[in-house]
Order: sequence, then C-alpha cells, then structure tokens
Amino acid sequence: MARSYSLASLLIHSAGTALRGLVPAPRLIHADRSAQPEHLVVFSQVLWHDVWGRAQEIATRLAERLPVTYLSPTPVHRMLEMRGRWRPGEEGPPRVRCPLVLPGEYRSGLVRRLNAGHALREVRRLRAAPERTVLFLNTPFVPALVERIPWGLVVYDWHDDFARFPWAPRSAQALERRTLAHADLFTAGTNFLAQSKRDRCGDIHFLQNGVRHEAYAECRASRPNDLPSGFEAVVGFIGTVGDQLDVDLIEAVARALPRFAFALIGPVRLGRPLRGENIFTLGLRPHTALPAYVRHFDVGLIPYTTGPGSEAINPTKLLEYASAGVPTVSTPLPDVVKMFGDCAAIASGAEAFAEQIRRAVGGELSDVVDRARVRARQTSWESMVQRLWGLIESAWTEGVAVSSR
Repeated sequence: MARSYSLASLLIHSAGTALRGLVPAPRLIHADRSAQPEHLVVFSQVLWHDVWGRAQEIATRLAERLPVTYLSPTPVHRMLEMRGRWRPGEEGPPRVRCPLVLPGEYRSGLVRRLNAGHALREVRRLRAAPERTVLFLNTPFVPALVERIPWGLVVYDWHDDFARFPWAPRSAQALERRTLAHADLFTAGTNFLAQSKRDRCGDIHFLQNGVRHEAYAECRASRPNDLPSGFEAVVGFIGTVGDQLDVDLIEAVARALPRFAFALIGPVRLGRPLRGENIFTLGLRPHTALPAYVRHFDVGLIPYTTGPGSEAINPTKLLEYASAGVPTVSTPLPDVVKMFGDCAAIASGAEAFAEQIRRAVGGELSDVVDRARVRARQTSWESMVQRLWGLIESAWTEGVAVSSR
C-alpha cells in the first residue's frame, strides 16, 4: 500500500528517536520480593492504539486489581500512519506508554538492539522495583527485557505465533528461545498454540479469548454513514487487513456475489490493494464504535489463510459477531473447527464460501446463530482474566516460597 507519510517526516522522527536513545536512563530501583505483586507491566507486540483485542483487555481488567502499565513501543512509521490516534503517554488505568522506536528492527539486528535499549530505558523510567513486578509479555523479540531485569514473575502469553510470521526477523527462533527460557508461567490464547508449544514450554494454560457481549448484544446504534449502501447485503470483517487474510479468496467470493458489499474494517497492511468494485476497506475504527458496524452486518467473515502462523488464530471476532446475532462464515482454522464448529459455517474454496454466505443471508443458519449467541454469552473477558489472575497469584506465591528458603 502507498505510504500515508513523507520520507522526510520518517527520517526526521527517526533521527529524533535515535538521539533520545543517548539520554541516560534512571537507575533501576531494587527491593526485596513482596508477598503480593505490586505492579504489572504488559509489554506488548500489539500497539495500544491499534486493533483492540486480547492484550488491551487483559491490561484493562488486571488494572482493577493492581497498578498496570501497558508498554507498547511504537515504530516511527506506525506513529505517522496513526497520526492523531498516537499518544506518547496516557494515564489509565491502565497507564499507557507508547515510546517511539526506530523502524526496521525485523530486518536489522542493529536496529533491534537499539530498540531493545529504548525498551530497557522505558522500563527504568517506570520507577518500579522489578522484583515486585509481574512482566506479562506477548512478544519473543526482546529477550534483553527478561535477561537484564530481575522481574518477580515473567508470564509469556502466546498471543500469536509471531516467530512464524513472514515479517519475523531471520533470527526469530533464536530470539524466541532466549525469551522463553526466562518465563515462569505460560498462557495461550488459542488451543492450537497451547497444544503445539508444550514441547518447548511444558505446561501451558489455555485461556480462551472473551467478548464484550453486552456491548454487541445491546447495541442499538444507527447505521454508520461509511458502511456501503445500495447492495442486497453487507458482508463484514473487523480486524487487521493484513497478510493473514486470504485476499484471493475474498476477491473471488466478491466476484461471485456482485450484489453483496464486502466491508473490511481495520488497518490495511497488504502489499497490494484489494481488487473489486464491491470491496470496501474502511480503515481502523475505535473499538467502542465496532458494535455499531457489526450490528448492521448481514454476515461476518473470518477469511484467514490456513498456512503457517494463521493456524494459531482463535478469532475474537467470531464471538463479537455472535453476540450481535450475525452469522459467521469462516475458513477451516483449527480452533474454529475444534471449538466453534457448531457455531459457524466453515468452508474451503471460493465456491463453497460464497454458497455459505448466500445461505447465511437467506436465513438458513438461524440455528447456528442461536448456538453461537449462547456460546458468546458464556465467554467473557472477566472470567478469563479472573483465571489468569489466579494463575499469577499462585505462581507468585510459589516464587516467594522458593526465594525464602
């Protein structure tokens, strides 16, 4: 996709970011380990101001139990893309910190090391004793964060299989091994990852993604003005419009259903634009606005590829569609097949996918929608985070007992 910013602005902000790395960081505060954690840092691959999901929900709900800082280093080019949505710091809860880092760290080992230095300085600026802090980490690409700082507890959340993504650095597997070696507790957002990573991590606790059910089920908002009109039905998608989407499938299905509008809501990060007169990419919208869009979908899509990396998806959007009473048509992702096979129409190939969309628009999936709505009502972020907090407390208590021997 074409850049939404100038090369000059990228160079100016990158130079300023590099210079800020020369500023000395505060001394690290040390303290004896406490009986209970006093602070939690979510260090996230997922930017706070990007697509809202698991990481932000965990941080927001854990902030009801103890002080939480959401730390998501933001590459300069992403800040420029987000324009007014980017903020250098916010007071929560949780407290949000989005320090700028240099672009290109997945292609350059030098840039990655410089950015790791930025991350370590930002942790020192929090002025919290790491021995009394839980680090909740969902990226494997900053091993220095766990190697150089004596955290009271390190939780690694398999949010996604980032090391297998096409954009991952060439040293991704080595970086991941270094990071995992220092984790005390492992959780996973997909059943696939919880099972497939046991040989590397041992016990992994599968914590099913939740949904803000009431926000979608009770939404009565009017139709957003930018949703396409003049079509027989709106077939929608919410999430990142990126490499994990099967763009060939989407284009083929759109050609087969020219009277249906295909509306994709989320940041567009594709190597080329989607082609089709009835395909509309609307860009990122605030997560609080999404229920209004989903409410006016006739069908919700989960059109992911099923190759490396994508098989680790446990899509929250299925539960969001379900909460709004919208039928879902999905490609055969492992977690969808295993856990939601009775709550969605699953299809492979453009012809079968288009047929399931026709059936959904025609009201033939009402039983599937009813089952999905019940499942969504039973799957909350609150219950998931309650389980996570119980695991953190148990692991922390065990660590205190070991350190006191």
